[in-house]
Amino acid sequence: MIGVLTKPDRIPTGEEPDWIAIIRNEKEFLENGWYCVKQPSSSQISGGMTWAQARKSEDEFFASTAAWSELDTIYQKYLRTGNLVA
Repeated sequence: MIGVLTKPDRIPTGEEPDWIAIIRNEKEFLENGWYCVKQPSSSQISGGMTWAQARKSEDEFFASTAAWSELDTIYQKYLRTGNLVA
């Protein structure tokens, strides 16, 4: 079993460490770990965002948002839809 966290862009400021602890499998241990993905908003979807654009936006979010971009390299494999479906 794996866990999937969604909507990392909606985490209130200051609560990121709680999510990071889950990705590190320090809370709510799962044998196969936890993943975190960011999907497009309903307005982005209705605006015609493609799958490729959504993945690019997700990549940019995880690469540029402090809590996620600073995550140890070993845990980066648990971020992004592409890593979950690979």
